[in-house]
Amino acid sequence: MDEIRTTKGSPVNASSAFYIATATALYWASEWSQQHPDKFPLLNSAFIRFNKRLSISLAETAIRARIRPSWTLKQGTEAGDMIWSNVSMSWWQQFTRTAIVYFLVTSLILGFALPVAIAGSISQVGYLANVVPGLSWIGLLPSWQLAIIQGVLPPAMLSLITAMAPLILRLLANLQGLYSRRAVENHVQFYYFTFLFVQIFLTVSLSAGLTTTIEELADSIQSIPTVLAENLPKASNYFFSYIMMHALTTFALTLVQANGLIDIYILSPALDRTARQKWMREQNSGLLKWGTFIPVLTNIACIVFCTIYFGGLWMIYRSHPPKLSDQDLGVGGIFFPTAVRQLLTGIYFMELCLAGLFFLVRDAKENAACRAHGIIMIIVVGFTALFHYDLGHENWLNWLSSTLGSKPQPAQAGRTRGMRSSTADIWAFQDDLNQDKSVTSVRPILWIPKDARGIANDEIYHMTRTHSNIWINSEGAHLDGRGCITLDGKPPEVRGDQASMTA
Repeated sequence: MDEIRTTKGSPVNASSAFYIATATALYWASEWSQQHPDKFPLLNSAFIRFNKRLSISLAETAIRARIRPSWTLKQGTEAGDMIWSNVSMSWWQQFTRTAIVYFLVTSLILGFALPVAIAGSISQVGYLANVVPGLSWIGLLPSWQLAIIQGVLPPAMLSLITAMAPLILRLLANLQGLYSRRAVENHVQFYYFTFLFVQIFLTVSLSAGLTTTIEELADSIQSIPTVLAENLPKASNYFFSYIMMHALTTFALTLVQANGLIDIYILSPALDRTARQKWMREQNSGLLKWGTFIPVLTNIACIVFCTIYFGGLWMIYRSHPPKLSDQDLGVGGIFFPTAVRQLLTGIYFMELCLAGLFFLVRDAKENAACRAHGIIMIIVVGFTALFHYDLGHENWLNWLSSTLGSKPQPAQAGRTRGMRSSTADIWAFQDDLNQDKSVTSVRPILWIPKDARGIANDEIYHMTRTHSNIWINSEGAHLDGRGCITLDGKPPEVRGDQASMTA
């Protein structure tokens, strides 16, 4: 608890007495609320706990065919992972939000197609100079300038164009009304992979490949399949540049820790006003999200030349492992199966494109020369589909235990909360932390920095004698000569020094 605000949300400029009085009132109100949870309106969800992990999947299988369509089943997760405001959301609200989010994500993907196509066309600007009269001056440029325009500029433009996509997709996933942050990350992973696959793979391949065929397609419409088969592979030049730039950028940022430097030395002095805000920024510095970290890799993993890229990642992450998400996020092993399914998407397209190229190959007599190769690739697609089907135990994955180390709990069923609507959610839990932190958390601790004049010590001395219900601590933070907060320890609740909370 670092800052007291009025009911309108604006900061209060008043003496410390006002803050102390407001904090006292809030503490008493929060303690009363924790002791009387029955005074609050009930919701339309039931929490059910099992004494064995296997019972979750068995119960889900047994009752799924018997419950009403308006009832939804969700696997429980850690309390810190729950989004409690979405727990009681009805099925029709969830359906409406999901439909709106799908529409917005589709619009976002289609809206980015034009600028991405322009960036992909620039990678073949040397061919455009021979077709478009207004671009003939490009052929007069030195070779090194043309190499920069075709090799460096398109990937850089694409990175700038798509830089805001992860933030927008995460915002849409949060608005979808999902019940846990783990589910939000999993949906971001799906949305972001779809965005990258459509833009970086399909749009760039078509725009870069079609750029080299404009003149030939205009001369002979009948030869479109053959012309495309000959020129679409030229789009690989773009992917080589993209992979090289992405690899070098990733290696440089990982070694330099650029994100951490920006957070600690630029954003923290400008934005952080309290010791706890400063500590939270240090803890989250360089934090990567599963939903935006994995799709970048799965989108290009089916390209054989990425072996060098992944080998470099393996070597650099051995010494500088990425910090993915936070400890409260219940991963539950759902991101890896999603990544495997997304990887199969690229494999399917690779196999189908190879089959099409083989069928379009012609000999000197215009006869199909690689028909057997195309048939073999079709068979390979079939085997890939069988392998995909064998991996498709999605129902099993969704109902695996999210806390593998949890001890079996006595069988206990939570009561249905306030059936004010015809919708009910059944939640399966295996731990005792099945309540919001506002119900189970201990009294908040005021954390103020020490100062050379002893003002913080005086405040602690007077507060402990006049307001015994307020816990206050100044260990682990102090003010330097310029009046800036400097940390030399952790917050009191993290240290767990209950005895020194009032000293």
